[in-house]
Amino acid sequence: MKFIALGGAREVGGSSSLLTISGKNILIDCGIRMNPEDKKDTIPNINSIDKLDLILLTHAHMDHSGALPLIHLKFPDIPIYCTNPTHRLIELLLSDAVKIMEMEKLKNESETPLYDKNLVEKTLDKIHIAPFSEWINPGGFENIKIYFHPAGHILGASSIFIDTPEGMIMFSGDISVTNQITVQGIPTCPCKPDVIVMEATYGDRVHVKKRKEEERNLAQAVGEVISQKGSVLIPAFAVGRSQEVILILKNYQKNNLIPRFPIYVDGMVRSVCDIYESMVFLLAPQLQRYVKNSRRPLFFDSEEGILKVTGKKMRDLIPGEKPCCIISSSGMLSGGPSPMYAKKLIKKEENAILLTGYQDEESPGRKLLNLNQGDLIEIEGEKIIAKSRVAQYNLSAHADSNQINQIISYLNPRSVILVHGNNSSIDCLAGQLRKYNVWRPSNNEEINPFSMAPLFFYDNKQSSPQIIPEPSISPEVIQKNILQKPMGNKEKIFSIEDIDYLWRELQKFPLREYSVPELIRLWYGEDFSREEKKNLEQILFSDNLYFQKIRVAKKWVYRPRSPEELEKVKEERIDMNNLKPGSIILIRDEEQKLMLGIFLNLDDSDEYYNAIIKGKKGIKKCLRKSFVQDTGHLINPEEEDESYWKIYLRNIEKESYQYHKIISGGEAWKLLYKIPQPYSFEDILKIFFGTSSSLEQKLAAAVRLNTNDIFFHRNRKGDYIPRGIDEVSKKLNKTPERLEKEMELNTLPAGTVLKVKPFDDLSKEDYDIVMFTGNISAKGFDCITSQGKKNFWFSKYIDSIEKFISPENKSEEEIILELLEIKSIINRLGNMT
Repeated sequence: MKFIALGGAREVGGSSSLLTISGKNILIDCGIRMNPEDKKDTIPNINSIDKLDLILLTHAHMDHSGALPLIHLKFPDIPIYCTNPTHRLIELLLSDAVKIMEMEKLKNESETPLYDKNLVEKTLDKIHIAPFSEWINPGGFENIKIYFHPAGHILGASSIFIDTPEGMIMFSGDISVTNQITVQGIPTCPCKPDVIVMEATYGDRVHVKKRKEEERNLAQAVGEVISQKGSVLIPAFAVGRSQEVILILKNYQKNNLIPRFPIYVDGMVRSVCDIYESMVFLLAPQLQRYVKNSRRPLFFDSEEGILKVTGKKMRDLIPGEKPCCIISSSGMLSGGPSPMYAKKLIKKEENAILLTGYQDEESPGRKLLNLNQGDLIEIEGEKIIAKSRVAQYNLSAHADSNQINQIISYLNPRSVILVHGNNSSIDCLAGQLRKYNVWRPSNNEEINPFSMAPLFFYDNKQSSPQIIPEPSISPEVIQKNILQKPMGNKEKIFSIEDIDYLWRELQKFPLREYSVPELIRLWYGEDFSREEKKNLEQILFSDNLYFQKIRVAKKWVYRPRSPEELEKVKEERIDMNNLKPGSIILIRDEEQKLMLGIFLNLDDSDEYYNAIIKGKKGIKKCLRKSFVQDTGHLINPEEEDESYWKIYLRNIEKESYQYHKIISGGEAWKLLYKIPQPYSFEDILKIFFGTSSSLEQKLAAAVRLNTNDIFFHRNRKGDYIPRGIDEVSKKLNKTPERLEKEMELNTLPAGTVLKVKPFDDLSKEDYDIVMFTGNISAKGFDCITSQGKKNFWFSKYIDSIEKFISPENKSEEEIILELLEIKSIINRLGNMT
């Protein structure tokens, strides 16, 4: 399999990808660059293609379809596959492009049109209609199946799955997860591909505001300008965005949320609306129901005040004396009627130009956004002082970085290729996808998606994952991004003993973070099984000695420790030198689960120990870092065979469960945190179980104290040192004040009378007197009040008072009477003072 981005790599525009797979050359999309600095760069590098067998089109936008006639000119017999709506839309878009190029030639005779009407018609004749959500076999492709999956971007937009003997690859095209008014977001994909070519338009950002909120903001902004006797221009992309804007304003007017005003629709938007309405059966279900039940037009409706601009005469009269809204292409003010309207409206302060989509760096729309009111702007050669209001609203039909992450996480591909985004978007998204083999190709770079992608680093000081340049030194096993020789032995599965060798090999070049796919390829090469990958990942995750785990975008990456760091960590390990053979111990296994075992001996290297572990076959070699606690109980391992001792460990573990309710790390911390000194395991056992404790009680204590590291940290002797209240409150995501109140309440017996803030926040009382029941939960503490039993938040607790009500053999009514009497006494004493 080979992949080349002929355009659209590290840029938005000119999308075109050449896939060589199973002996066939397949071109996916053939777009143009919309605003190139040099017009020679308008088209992708299709001239480099020597052989072509099939053309597939994801959707109709010109940055994906605008150069289609040129590739047809070079390969006139090659079939083109796309959905029916895409076919209808590109017929309109390409014909309009011909008209624009002919007009440009009239203005400048040196301009040479890319193609003419005749070539467009021949291109359209070669299009084969592909159905949505069905596997098809293109003619002459016995071993290749194609699937067009709704992408949620615009009408007809598809993500294309290509299934071949070499593997399955998905071309996302432009995708939207969020439901729009006209089309629904991308549904669940039909299968899980080996490779995904994913768009990264918004790879470095998240849509901060929800779609509905942005729709409301836009409608309200238009309504506000109209109310102040101004007019509004909304330059919008002819396909997709314009239809959304028309329906947003229509819905808000019908629901009387904004004033009624005429909406004029101009440019290519008019014809696109007609195509949308003719294919209503492919639009969102609510629009289908509206058309069926109302029997009214979807877009143009004189009764609703939505009108087509029918020609130059009508255009010259807009805007008139009555405030109005104009929706016209193009969305970046780079063509169509929208620049003409902008020149009219921008001169008056009461008017507004509201942009709703992506603005290219060189587009007039981006220049307008960067202006201050009163600055000069040049529109179609005319310099004008910008006085009108200018704003931008995010009605994007592209998935953001979180949504792309969710899609890729669900599909779990072997490799990801990022395209259709600028450098920042692609690099940031690649940083979030470190779990996968991520390619960030440049245009015309040939890659094998199944080979190892170039290694890259994080700059952890950045607020979001950013990629910084690779070091000049690379491992000897990697040359030109191709693995020359694996570090490990292919005949032997990676084990704990290998982690030291892997660490030493990685010390040969600059310290950096590695994803699991990078390390698995360094160790095994390109050919490895899922079991080998899972095994290496588990060992790395359990190792806290040689590698530092770092959490990035919900995934773990691993940084080899420096020799100095390694020595420091070794010094902090719990000492095992005095541990006797036969000691019943607690360890953490590869999955970080607490496991019961029998210690046998330390390894000669002093880095490992041997033990019999419950549930594990044979005698296991364990990293010293995995040792957690010696229970203080000894057996003679030689008295019985290994299988006997594993049954023995399983039985005592079962017996220990009955003591789990008596002790926990939190309960121990509540008793000890005020004196933050080291406490031995035996000290804590005495507090909960007295001077003599059974093996089952010791095991319960060991497990409960080490379930997490929230409450204690350990020293080299294995002692437990209570963390400070500020540290624990941060780990529990609670305020220190609340935690202190919890601790104080925890020491109070049931029946203690408390002063609390009133349960009802509207109460005029400063405080209330209640009886504490002794029950504390995550939600708060239970009390009996004059209104009955209530659960109070910890923030309501003020103090305890020197009164006690014995709850035994007393009804709730009797307790309430005592509380009222105590409160009366307190009030009288308060009045006397």
